[in-house]
Amino acid sequence: MGALSDEPPIRVRNGSMTMTLVSSKWKADGRAWTPLDGRNGGGFIVVVEIATRSGRVLGQPVFGKEVAISYSDGAVIKFKRGTFSKKTKVTPKKDLRNTSDPVLEYGQPGKGYITGVEVKDGSTSWRRGFESHAALSEIDIYPLPDKLRGNRARARRKK
Repeated sequence: MGALSDEPPIRVRNGSMTMTLVSSKWKADGRAWTPLDGRNGGGFIVVVEIATRSGRVLGQPVFGKEVAISYSDGAVIKFKRGTFSKKTKVTPKKDLRNTSDPVLEYGQPGKGYITGVEVKDGSTSWRRGFESHAALSEIDIYPLPDKLRGNRARARRKK
């Protein structure tokens, strides 16, 4: 699945939790990290890749306005669209290290693993748990397109 919006997709890998922007860089924004480029249209499509003995299996896409990823030490990393900035916000900033331009990390390699992912949309939520490091391959988080921005771009092209 490619980019759905002008804000880049985020890949979350297991082990030391690594959040990689497919393109762009992370920017410190108050108490959160945000992608430098693009805007979020109001939610996310999340695809979980389950690890199997023969490779990996893609799960069904799940839509939501908030994503929470739980780690084996009890930490929870949250992804949510900012109210005013319309940018994806990743919190808590103080717990995440910006190790290189497209990468944020939590934890130490070999010292923990992702125990669950929860996608919320209002009063509905979807959750998937993982009992070991080997159960999860990757979580792909795709920000939704910014409809207003897309309409403006189309209007400009027509002239």
